[in-house]
Amino acid sequence: MSPLRFQVFICVYGLEGMKRVQKTLHPAEEGVEYVIMRQLAPGESGDERFPALEARQDYRIIVTPTLGIAANRNEALRHATAPAILITDDDIRFHEGALKTIMDEFDRHPEADILSFKFDSDYHNKSYPDYSFNLRRMPRFFYISAMEIALRPERVRHRLAFNEAFGINTHFKGGEEDIFVIDALKRGLTWLFIPATVMYHPGLSTGTRLDEDYELVVTKGAVFYHKYPLSWPLRMIWRAWQDSGAGKRYPRRMTYIKKWLSGIRKARSLQVFPTPPLDS
Repeated sequence: MSPLRFQVFICVYGLEGMKRVQKTLHPAEEGVEYVIMRQLAPGESGDERFPALEARQDYRIIVTPTLGIAANRNEALRHATAPAILITDDDIRFHEGALKTIMDEFDRHPEADILSFKFDSDYHNKSYPDYSFNLRRMPRFFYISAMEIALRPERVRHRLAFNEAFGINTHFKGGEEDIFVIDALKRGLTWLFIPATVMYHPGLSTGTRLDEDYELVVTKGAVFYHKYPLSWPLRMIWRAWQDSGAGKRYPRRMTYIKKWLSGIRKARSLQVFPTPPLDS
């Protein structure tokens, strides 16, 4: 048996998520293990059987009693044993040779703690630069999606974790990727973007799916408060002017500003910052 070189952690919530994983079984790859991090929905026992998954020696299921996507990703970090891992969604499909590409890039960049890649979809309009760069010199309007993130767990988990107050089924809707990037750069980790398309995502991301969802503005307020502790007021005014008003995604400008401010108050009252490292 080949030594373990890479693990793909698939974060799942409920039986519907498990069905999606069975539907999109990934091909066996030398040195690769697939680990399903299963969170239980109400009424589920965790004893359900999944013959297609259980028949694969390279698949493993871990039931975790956590709630929220950030908590699930942190559990993946805790259980990681390979030199490098990818934490991804239950419905993605890898392009041919994608995992080898990721592993080769880690070999090519021994200085990198974290690498991120590209995904394609029939729906999203996300654009990527066609060159590699360090995220400390991130191009304007570039952002990271969680499914694109691969990392070296031994270098990351004693310095960093996903903030469990952010993401679906938590205090803030979304924002967990943004906080993770902010904290990684603040804590000195080396993060490179690699312009290789490694996966296909069939659905829409949260930000694309939800139009005029002011709860996302609440999250934006908390994220900007963390990233820009001194200049967030000016940035709030600028973003309100850009994003809200007649004909804009958020038509009610004063509601936009109030929601933004409520996100800051919520972050302060819950004391969600700073995010402690996983091994703290």
